[in-house]
This record gives sequence, structure tokens and C-alpha cells, in this order.
Amino acid sequence: MIPSTLNVETSSSSSQSSWETASSSSPTSSISSVLPTQLPSPFIPPSLALSQGLEVDTRPRSIDEAFPPVPKDEAIKVVDVQDVGTPDAWVQRDPRMVRLTGKHPFNAEAKLNVLFANGFLTPSNLFFVRNHGAVPQVDEETARSWSIEIHGLCKNPVIFTIEELRSTFEVITVPVTLVCAGNRRKEQNVVQKSLGFSWGAAGLSTALFTGVRLADVLEHVSPSRGAKHVVFEGSDNLPNGPYGTR
Repeated sequence: MIPSTLNVETSSSSSQSSWETASSSSPTSSISSVLPTQLPSPFIPPSLALSQGLEVDTRPRSIDEAFPPVPKDEAIKVVDVQDVGTPDAWVQRDPRMVRLTGKHPFNAEAKLNVLFANGFLTPSNLFFVRNHGAVPQVDEETARSWSIEIHGLCKNPVIFTIEELRSTFEVITVPVTLVCAGNRRKEQNVVQKSLGFSWGAAGLSTALFTGVRLADVLEHVSPSRGAKHVVFEGSDNLPNGPYGTR
């Protein structure tokens, strides 16, 4: 997800992030079943594209010879019965995901054997999910006009559009494995009960992320001498305000 606010401050711990989209521009394959990666901008996952009446292309894509092909994503066509009547009733989810916190908000992981079967890169339908509320509805128009505000303890606060980020900084594509801090908490809870719900061993996923380096953005805004941490706030509309990732 692209954060809507990046706040440089002194009182919270840091976390990895940059603007991220599933896009690149390096064609590497002429095989008809594998497309060079020139994804639409913004890229919309197959299930959401289907729900919006947009063209769905689920063929695997090749990013670069150094990376394995991006796995095929199936367009899920049915809303899970557990999401009916919740704010997420518009989201089609893969039935193979294991729900960890009941119906809502949606927190889930795939089964390990399913992850292994899909190889190094995780299909977006099987990416682990950690939510604190409803999924924000971001349509194509909103995605195209998305911006990020960088402010706080820095000399050059700024608001960037995605296009401005692309034109200002080097754009790179790298494989990144994200792991929930609670991964395997279920085993820990057997030994000693802790806070948080019981994740299994699949609270992790790997994907190719395209974006700009956070280090480059921070150098641009020039954090103040006393700044120690960065807080990322998304577009989630929560009762107590936006959730800050530390």
C-alpha cells in the first residue's frame, strides 16, 4: 500500500516503506504465455479489476532475467460469505486464506503447503493480510491522483504525487519478503500467553516491489538533527484516526 502521510519524528520506532506499485518497464520474454512487465499504471489486482468491470489479464509476467516470473493471479469472482454484511463486502478474497480474527477486520494467512507450491514469489491473492479496520476503497481515479505528504522534523516538508516521485528519484524493482511481527505467535502462546492473536507460520510473503528508495526521499526532505524515527500513516478510515506504522 502507498502511505498517505510520512511523518518524521522522535517518539516512534521505524519501519520499511516507500511508494510501491506492481509496475516496471523491462521486457525480457517473447514467450506468448509470459508478458513483459509493462503493467497498467496504476496496476489493479485481477479480482478488483473484475469487480470494476475492467479488463482482466492474469498471465504471468517476467520482470527481469534475475527474477522468477511473477505468478499468475486468479480473479476471484465471489465475495466470501463471511464478508457479507461487513464494510468489506465489496472485496473478493481467496477462499484458501485462513482467517485468524473472525469475520472483520480481515487478518489472514495462507497455508504453508499452498505457499510452497507457488514458489519464491507469492501471488497477491495469497499475500498475508494484517488489517486494523475496513479496506479503503481506492478506485482508478483516486489511485491516479494519489499523493504522499512528508512532514514533521524535517527541513523540506513536501507533498509528492506518484508521478513526481517517479521523475524525482530513481525507480527500482527489488524482491522483498514481508513478515508479520506476530508470525508463529500461536506456538509462543502455547508456552506463554502473549498479546495479539495466534498467527501460524505463514504470516510472511514475498513479492517484487517497484518504487523509490526511502533513503533517497529522506535525504531530499533533510530530517532535523533531533529526528530519530519515521511514522507511516495509510488511508484507513479508523474510529480513532489513521493507524501509524512504526
